[in-house]
Amino acid sequence: MKKETYCFCLLAVLTSITACKKQEIATGGDNTSTQSATEAISTASDIINNDEDFVENTTFSDQVITIVYDGSSATVTNPWEGNGVEISNTNGNIVCTATADERIEYRISGSGTGSVKIYTEKKVKLSLNNLTLSNSNGPAINLQGKKRQFIVLIGTNTLTGKGYDTADGEEQAKAALFGEGQLIFSGDGSLTVTTTGKHGIASDDYVRICNGDISINASASSACADGIHTNDGFIMDGGTLGITAYDEAIQAGDDDDAGYCYVVGGEIEVTANNGDGIKSYGPMIIYNSTVQVTAQKNEGLESKTQILINGGQLEITAYDDGINAASLLTINGGWVYAQSANNDAIDSNGDIIINGGVIVAVGSRDPETAFDVDEGTLTITSGTLLGVSSNNNMFVCPSTSSTQYSVWTTATAGTTYNLANSTYTDAMNFQLPSTSYSPKILISSPNITSGSNTLTSGVSIAGGTNWHGLYIGATHSGAGSSSTVSASLGTASSQGGSPGGGPGGGPGGGPGGRP
Repeated sequence: MKKETYCFCLLAVLTSITACKKQEIATGGDNTSTQSATEAISTASDIINNDEDFVENTTFSDQVITIVYDGSSATVTNPWEGNGVEISNTNGNIVCTATADERIEYRISGSGTGSVKIYTEKKVKLSLNNLTLSNSNGPAINLQGKKRQFIVLIGTNTLTGKGYDTADGEEQAKAALFGEGQLIFSGDGSLTVTTTGKHGIASDDYVRICNGDISINASASSACADGIHTNDGFIMDGGTLGITAYDEAIQAGDDDDAGYCYVVGGEIEVTANNGDGIKSYGPMIIYNSTVQVTAQKNEGLESKTQILINGGQLEITAYDDGINAASLLTINGGWVYAQSANNDAIDSNGDIIINGGVIVAVGSRDPETAFDVDEGTLTITSGTLLGVSSNNNMFVCPSTSSTQYSVWTTATAGTTYNLANSTYTDAMNFQLPSTSYSPKILISSPNITSGSNTLTSGVSIAGGTNWHGLYIGATHSGAGSSSTVSASLGTASSQGGSPGGGPGGGPGGGPGGRP
């Protein structure tokens, strides 16, 4: 059932991206970036639906190695002794060297100090069963096999360790829980990882969370780094993940490896003290997941290529850009909130394409804005949007390739508003946040009609769903002052004020005017 769900979901995503591609071709735009997005989705589908990533699809021997910790000692039961697995045990520091032809399961339990290191050329099943293990000198668990390492969580598990830099040619040891191969987490239990140096969990391949309740603390000191660090990619399709990190909460790839990030299920809540919240050097896809990111000194979500958001609930609070994509940002649906204290709320160095969703974007003071496209265009085909910023000189408005009407105008911070379309039907109800600047707003909705719409301030809003000040399905009553605002599909320039007025103009066209 799980496998079928993934195939269906990604097919829907692929269909949406293909529609975007056709639209760009139809309008004569450069379709290079959307073609790249289509390829990225196709690749993601193959990776996410790989049968080999599910532990139930791999057969392991019935002869299980058990390790039970008790303080500074550990009891090892090795049915493979003399038959392909050699194990050393020095004060609870366990080293397993497996040359057997069969795949082996290791079951670790108890409470104590020490470490487990496994050398093998086969897949490994590592069952953690109510384990508490601490190592002050290196990783608590170090998996040196380069194939899939299945980590199955049973009960409550706690690992404390540290990573450290190694000399050239030496084996890696850069996290409290480290794997040369793929680290794949499943099971109904929990895992808490604390690192006192380098990363919390790291893989020289990819990390995948299928299930489990995982918590990572990588923020004890400046000696710590990322919560999860991978060379090739990060995948999450179930479970819960909480991270507090000194640098990035999650980093996939680097300048040499274009690591991907696919979040297609589960719940994530991360805080990055100095780095980005979630960062990938390759494509980032978020689908039907709950994602909360706080980046205290950097960006919330960042991809060095492209980001696709296709459903789910995202709340991003950052010091720098809330969401940043190097080439293309596509939002097909979901509930998205992005707020920046010192930069743009949602930023792409290429295009931003919005095909649906409920989106609130709150940028910082001049010269920052709610939606920023450095070398592309902002295209809106559907969705309900509220963008807030103070940028008057370079305010980014939708392009004429948009197919949904929008209004951009000045407004008053902390004030409630109703927008009624030309047939006096509610188009939007919203309340602006309290800001330190006089805001300029971009609002877009399928209910906005061409030409004159009525914007009324000081209304009372009731019912519906309140998404960071943007009310869906609500009603309004009462009225303050009303103004006529003009809606359009977009402008040929990213600079400008209210439609029908000069740059920086308020509703009705008066410079600096307010409703």
